[in-house]
Amino acid sequence: MKALILSGGHGKRLRLLVYSALAMIVLALQVSSAQTVLFDSTSGFFGLESDARSGFMYLKFELEKSGFSVTDTISLRGNSVQIDGSDLKRAKVFVIVNPIREFSFSEIDALTDFVNNGGKVLIICDDPRYIGNANRIAGVFGGKFTSLYIERAEIPQYGAELKSSVPLQVEDASFTVNVTTWASEWLDLFKIGKEKHYENYTVFATKKVGKGVVAFLGDRDFMTNGNIYAANNTEFARLVFEMPVVSESEEAKESEEVMKIDMTPNEINVSVSEKPSIASVIVRNVGSNQSLRVEVPSYLEGLIVPFENPVNISSGECKILRFLIRPSSDYGEVRDYIILRNTVDEEKYIPLRVVWR
Repeated sequence: MKALILSGGHGKRLRLLVYSALAMIVLALQVSSAQTVLFDSTSGFFGLESDARSGFMYLKFELEKSGFSVTDTISLRGNSVQIDGSDLKRAKVFVIVNPIREFSFSEIDALTDFVNNGGKVLIICDDPRYIGNANRIAGVFGGKFTSLYIERAEIPQYGAELKSSVPLQVEDASFTVNVTTWASEWLDLFKIGKEKHYENYTVFATKKVGKGVVAFLGDRDFMTNGNIYAANNTEFARLVFEMPVVSESEEAKESEEVMKIDMTPNEINVSVSEKPSIASVIVRNVGSNQSLRVEVPSYLEGLIVPFENPVNISSGECKILRFLIRPSSDYGEVRDYIILRNTVDEEKYIPLRVVWR
């Protein structure tokens, strides 16, 4: 049997075709991994193909509309019991949700290498049964899921509604989303402590690690089929998977312009009867000099009137913001927000509750 020997010209063309085909394969692999979101089924996550209220089919649909490719490890290589390095090579974003098992040292090393080389890891936990397992991996990157529980929280700046959240603590976070609300001790899945704490809590955070990003999210329920289309949850979910961080240039700008305001108390809560009432909030500027515009909800203008507007407050200065609240027969109880807005459109929200008797 004779070997097939091509002439010089044909051989060159064949080699070019082979090289082109290989280049296209490599490019396809790079493109497919560039925006691939891979959920970890080895630690107990299922539901990407479920259309039940608790499933995540609609989340997958919305992310793929935004250009992501979404899958899980069980679809790639069956029902595996451990994260494999080959999984991470196929992903840009690796997602861990309420892990039902501990991660091994070799898995943690693989995830650390993945992030250091430019990958992204999203850790989600909103179930007290799995906080220990989640914190085993979150702690490697300076994050922690607390034992507190937020029953429901609105995020005014994003128009989202969280359903049941676990507050976070993240060292040196690059980007955070916070809510000011009540939280209780979460004793177990069906038992909440009676004592409540009203504070500013972090529910989502990102952190730059090596060349990559690690994100921490304390609520998965708002992304389920039953909740993804409530309020502006779809857009907030996209923000979560984009994992924004503050660049060095933005950090420099932020150090000059960012609004850093502490408030005492953290909300306005007042009852008004036949006579006008005055509500006060003490604000302390721990950032740079600010000129703040006070924005009352339009339907309450004339009923809630700030004594000073705009408010000019120097770095380190404390001021008392006073509001005249007039009687009204048009409303019984109102819950809303007063906004403090600076010259670069950064906002601070003051929760507002007024009861007219």
